[in-house]
Order: sequence, then C-alpha cells, then structure tokens
Amino acid sequence: MKKNVSLIIGLLLSLFIAHLAQAEPVVGITSGDTLTILKDHKPLILRLAYIDAPVTRQPYYQASRKSLSMLCMNKNVVYEIIDSTANQHIAIVKCNGTNASHAQIKQGYAWVSEKNCRDDELMTLQKQAKEKQSGLWKQKYSVPPSKFRGKALH
Repeated sequence: MKKNVSLIIGLLLSLFIAHLAQAEPVVGITSGDTLTILKDHKPLILRLAYIDAPVTRQPYYQASRKSLSMLCMNKNVVYEIIDSTANQHIAIVKCNGTNASHAQIKQGYAWVSEKNCRDDELMTLQKQAKEKQSGLWKQKYSVPPSKFRGKALH
C-alpha cells in the first residue's frame, strides 16, 4: 500500500514539475530582454524577469539583442511565468540551462530592475559587470531604459 501511495505521489509531483518547467522553441528576439516562443503553435511573448535591457535608439540596444539571440534563438527554453500583463508574460527563462537574465546582466547588456528584483544574485552580477566595464558599463554615463524613455518623450 505504501509503495502505491509513494508511486502516485511521485507521478503527481512529476506532472506538476513538468507543468512548471515548460520547454518551448524560441522563434524571435525582440530586444535584449524580450523573446517569443511557440506555445501550442502560437507565439507567446516572454519578458526576462528582473532586468531591463536597452531600448531602440539607445546605446547597446543591438549588442544586447544579439547577446540574447546568441544565447536563446532557435533553442528550446525552459521558463516559469512569474507575472503577466495583457501583452506579455514576465518569466524566468533558461536557455541550455543558463538563466538568460543572469547572462544579460553578467555581460553588461541590461540593468537590474531594482524595484521588483527578487534575485539577489543579479545585483552581484551587475556589480561585477560594472567593475569590469562590461557592455553598457563601458559608457561614462549609463542611462537605464526607464529614464531614457522619459527623455525621449520630452
């Protein structure tokens, strides 16, 4: 009897984990923090959790986009959606086992979104990228996208 209960619990746990960690192919890279996957043959936009990458017309936009593309494009990714809006889903995304948010911060191609970050390692990686002057940290003045968008409006 105990074996049957253990077997059933193990099976249910496996199904639950499989539901949380969904592997889907990446079919598009919009920016350094946004990608598109195919979920049930339909496009699904995922925004990388806890980071903010350069936007169009901002320095390092293309380099950031290319970095994410090299990491994830045409690969199956595992993701966990942690929040959703009408147009996109915020997710922790792993490409070939690499946390994409961590990779972008480590290479200096994105800023940590400090106001909502729940990943302490990102702050450490950003500090290291600044010290090494990696990516966008080569600039004398690095302006996060949230402030850049505000300047572009005025």
